[in-house]
Amino acid sequence: MRIKIQSALGRSSLIPLLLLLCVATLLTWSTMAFFQQSSPLGGKPAGRNGATSTSLSLQERNPQQAPPSEKELEMQHEQEKARKKQEYENTKKLADQLLKTAQELKDSIDKAGENTLPSNAIRKVDEIESLSKKIRSKLKGLG
Repeated sequence: MRIKIQSALGRSSLIPLLLLLCVATLLTWSTMAFFQQSSPLGGKPAGRNGATSTSLSLQERNPQQAPPSEKELEMQHEQEKARKKQEYENTKKLADQLLKTAQELKDSIDKAGENTLPSNAIRKVDEIESLSKKIRSKLKGLG
C-alpha cells in the first residue's frame, strides 16, 4: 500500500528541505560533541578498572620518574584544550561548507523548475555526501 504525500511546496522542494534538516542535525551533533569533550573528564569512557585515559597515562609512567609537576600538568591541559579547539574549528568549517553546498543545491533545483533537474545536482549531492562522511568520522573520533 503506497501513501502519497501531498505538499503545497511540491516534491522537488522536499529534497532541499531534507538536506537542510540533515545539515542542521550534523551541526547540532558537532556542537554537542565539542562541549561533551570540554567536560572535566574529557567525555572519554573509562579505561581499565574504571580509570580514565589521563590517569592511565600517568600510571604508565616510568616508576623511577617523578610524578608530573603542576606546571607540566597545566601545560598538558593547555595543549589538550588547544587541540580540542582546533578540532572544533575544523569540524565547524566542514559543517559550514556542507550547509553552503546544500543551499547551492536547493537554489539550483528551485531555479531549474518543477520537471527538470539541474546538471550539477548529482555532483552537489556527491559533495554533500562526502562532507557528511568527513563530519561523521570526525565526530566519531571525538566521542
